[in-house]
Amino acid sequence: MDEEIFEGKISRWFDGSGYGFIKAIPATFGKKDVFAHTSDFVEDSKPYEGMKVTFQMGMSRDGKSKAVNISRIE
Repeated sequence: MDEEIFEGKISRWFDGSGYGFIKAIPATFGKKDVFAHTSDFVEDSKPYEGMKVTFQMGMSRDGKSKAVNISRIE
């Protein structure tokens, strides 16, 4: 897992499914948003579109990139 911490904003969130996507600020990963799952939030906060967050990059079980250690920016 990468130790670098990124900032971003949740661009899309599907509350019923528990996942969404984060757009890094600035657009570190080009035009691609980063997958995020509710289980990867470090505190017990309810994600929503527009929420500002910090995160690190990790890998899912199927080898795809995803956000991990996601924290809400107050």
